[in-house]
Amino acid sequence: MLSFLKHAFSVTVLGWAVLLATAPVSFAQSRTGELKASIPFPFVVANQTLPAGKYTITPLGETVFRIHGAGNLGALVHTHSTERTEPASATKMVFRRYRDTQLLSEIWIVGNRIGRQVFVPAAKKEAESQKTVEVAVLLSTK
Repeated sequence: MLSFLKHAFSVTVLGWAVLLATAPVSFAQSRTGELKASIPFPFVVANQTLPAGKYTITPLGETVFRIHGAGNLGALVHTHSTERTEPASATKMVFRRYRDTQLLSEIWIVGNRIGRQVFVPAAKKEAESQKTVEVAVLLSTK
């Protein structure tokens, strides 16, 4: 019984050590700095419709982005990771368009296979299941 407890303790300590050692690396790699976008159409994000215009996208940790424009218009956007087989060819925001509405769907950084997918409000999930068109807006790091 004592050897079982020693083994369980050492496995637990090793697991925490690996987690703590990789956490700062993962955070540093995902932190990309501010991005700039000129979005030529109104769009929906975080249950808000934002007008066409120039926006700054700032990562706040690993899963939340702040999107803000002129006049303090903006939103906090909660995301989860999504993966592609090939690295992103450009830094961009991807929108799903259905009818007259553009819904922010994803944020990608050039060269990364892992991007951020925006959580979709429940009311929009049904509309998204209809025929949609993907629209990408390229971002700048300046």
